[in-house]
Amino acid sequence: SDQRSEDSVDSDESIASLTMVVQDMLLFKYNLKLDSEDFSSKLQDLHCETKADPSGLVDCINRQDDLEFRARQHQHISPGQSQNWLKIRLRIDTREFGGPRNFQQLCRHVSIMPGTKRAVAVIQERARSSSRVVSVLRQDYVLQDRLVARSSSTLASFGAD
Repeated sequence: SDQRSEDSVDSDESIASLTMVVQDMLLFKYNLKLDSEDFSSKLQDLHCETKADPSGLVDCINRQDDLEFRARQHQHISPGQSQNWLKIRLRIDTREFGGPRNFQQLCRHVSIMPGTKRAVAVIQERARSSSRVVSVLRQDYVLQDRLVARSSSTLASFGAD
């Protein structure tokens, strides 16, 4: 989970973006399909100081000794076939890439597995004068100094500025 700004953002966006990153990383690293509804609802129910700040949300998750999430081996499930859910505990690492100087580090981090959501970023939208939490996917195909990220509903391109 990575953060670029400390502006106030919506907790639902933080939870949705973190869910996307955890889901992709579990699938890639362990071939586990996260029950994203279970994950999101448990994060909504957590009693944290702030759920809007992605780093604070991850710290809150990591402090929960008894927090378990549902996941299963990623395979095709035929209609009527039972899903063997596992209970898993997570320890999520954070690395902060704040400011334009460290934007290139974030670009390198994302380029290791392009197309896989590996990072959560808080981006400033100039047009709206607000911040959004997104899950970072890859470098922009056209503008190499920008990254492409997904929020819960749209794609966004952002740079160091």
